[in-house]
Amino acid sequence: MSQLQSVLPDDVHPTDIEIYEQLARLQSMYNQASELRTLLPERLIEPTRFARQAPPEKVAVQLRGAATSGSVQIKNFKRAYQSEEMRSLWQTVNNAEYPQGDDVWTMDYAQSLSKIKSLNGADKAGDSTNADQSLSDHHSVSAIIAKFRESHPTIPINTPAAPDDLPVELTVASMAFQIVDQGLEGNHVYSVAATEDTKPTATQLAVLRHIERSHEQENLQALMGLLASYSNIMSTPCQKCQKVFDQSLKLPIVREKKNSTTSGGDLEWSILHDSCAYASD
Repeated sequence: MSQLQSVLPDDVHPTDIEIYEQLARLQSMYNQASELRTLLPERLIEPTRFARQAPPEKVAVQLRGAATSGSVQIKNFKRAYQSEEMRSLWQTVNNAEYPQGDDVWTMDYAQSLSKIKSLNGADKAGDSTNADQSLSDHHSVSAIIAKFRESHPTIPINTPAAPDDLPVELTVASMAFQIVDQGLEGNHVYSVAATEDTKPTATQLAVLRHIERSHEQENLQALMGLLASYSNIMSTPCQKCQKVFDQSLKLPIVREKKNSTTSGGDLEWSILHDSCAYASD
């Protein structure tokens, strides 16, 4: 696919932002379906390429792991596809008359939307001072989630009925996570786990182990931004070896903080394989 074009914020009227948000969700579902159609078969085939160099038992374990994780990935995709948020969008699409189009995305709606919303929010800075203060003090879960939704409109989020209650559930690259606060009064210690109704894949377990081992869990906003960095894990290469899979067929799980932030205010991360991050040069 050719390089997608960004939408210029000056060309978008504020009343059209909701339309761009819907397009971003559709584009996200399209990208997930494309990954299932292309990368999933590749993961199933990959172990057989090393069959002659590896013991049969190891190849069998790798094949079984790829098949199991692929099955869970498909189930999570179906869950996102059938979510209340997407169901409403499908109804809008089915009830409207649109031209057929050429089945090719030419604009990067998801990335453009975050910039548009960021600029739109900047115009309302005077009205959001209290919300920003709540974000920095970790007093308002609802404000943190609202800011996250603006920066990451394609990530499905489920929250309790009460606005500042946890857990919050979010699905990233077909991996369903939940965040709970296990701290005492005034001391926030957030815990990340797979949602109770899903069986985590090997990749998700590796992500959870990495978060528990290497990242502070007192900042909800930073933790949600960290999870969002795994959105394109199936297609984003390691920044050291420039490959998606390492020699052990592992994805780049490691995230190391950079001294910079995105346009949406999230931290930026170095993306590495575990084997590359801790290998001696």
